[in-house]
Amino acid sequence: MNGLSAVIAADCIRRGFEKRYEGRRDILLRTAGCLLCFTAAGLFCRFAGRYLRGMKEAEYERAICEQQQKQIHDLYRISRQANHIRHDMKIKLDVVYELLRKGEYQKAKEGIKRLACEWGDYPELPQETGNEGLNAALLKAARESHEQGVKFRYVVMGKTDGIDSLDMGNLVYNLLKNGIEASARTQGEREVEIAVRNDASKTEIEVINSICGSVIKENPWMQSQKKNRSEHGFGMKSIREIVEKYHGEYVYAEEGNLFIQKIILRTFRAALLPES
Repeated sequence: MNGLSAVIAADCIRRGFEKRYEGRRDILLRTAGCLLCFTAAGLFCRFAGRYLRGMKEAEYERAICEQQQKQIHDLYRISRQANHIRHDMKIKLDVVYELLRKGEYQKAKEGIKRLACEWGDYPELPQETGNEGLNAALLKAARESHEQGVKFRYVVMGKTDGIDSLDMGNLVYNLLKNGIEASARTQGEREVEIAVRNDASKTEIEVINSICGSVIKENPWMQSQKKNRSEHGFGMKSIREIVEKYHGEYVYAEEGNLFIQKIILRTFRAALLPES
């Protein structure tokens, strides 16, 4: 009887161990399955994030290329218009010269007065700044502000050759374009002005434009106000990326009905130096 009890007891112990082992095995299998699921989900999220970032970057690159192509086309159009104006002005001056040569002074006077009025309708072309990108941006902004009825003023102090011309042109044009669009919406005086100051280590850019309401209150994140926001808003992104590239600073403020943007860029040579 004692032997039978020992056998039964041993069998119960064996079954207990088997059940405990099976339970632990089930727990281990479930844990491994959960870990595999979490790992797979993590890998999926990582690859999905990379894919979405790649899509966004490709979209941004396409937008930048389209913007640059549009700028080149606009500059070509402005150049053709300038050539047409020069040719047209030469013909009109020849007519005035012939009137003076024939002694028809009254007609010549009227012709000169008419020429002065016509010439006053054209915006003043910016002077050479030493940076091709800045030249192009100022030229295009002068034309667009004239078409929008916005007063445009600029001043450039010092050489701006420390900043890459493509970066400078892209940065300045986006700043001025935003300023012109904001000024064009105002009912009072419309004006945009830019001051560029450069020294051996940095370039400072200040843009001031009139506004019809508080930009900081209505649009603190400086997002595009156009209807199709998905197709716009690359200007501010481009501005911030260029500022970051040159280890710079970008701040903005308001004074009355004026919106002020200030940017400081380290020059290209200084930007290559390691930060202390």
